[in-house]
Amino acid sequence: MTSKDVAEKGAPTFSAWVATSAFAKDHPDFLKAFAGAIAKYQDSFASDKGAWGPESENAKLLAKLLGGTPADQASALKNCTRPAGAAVEGLDGASTARGWFIERR
Repeated sequence: MTSKDVAEKGAPTFSAWVATSAFAKDHPDFLKAFAGAIAKYQDSFASDKGAWGPESENAKLLAKLLGGTPADQASALKNCTRPAGAAVEGLDGASTARGWFIERR
């Protein structure tokens, strides 16, 4: 069963990047740059599927980093979807998520 299969059954999976408050305080420029880089690739994935196909540089890089072949990586990406309106929250938008987690500690 893939993550797409799970999502279609009503329980989507997701990825999250988390930093401790100490790290965020000490490295705000890094976190802003990191969030920007993630947003850039998510936007590319959402708007340019050809840039993520089996012959693409992105698929080749994923294969180098994660293993398998570029075709394997491109095939796995077919399970990924980005809901309409989804975006990477930068540090300015993180306060809501931070508050949610703090309340549940």
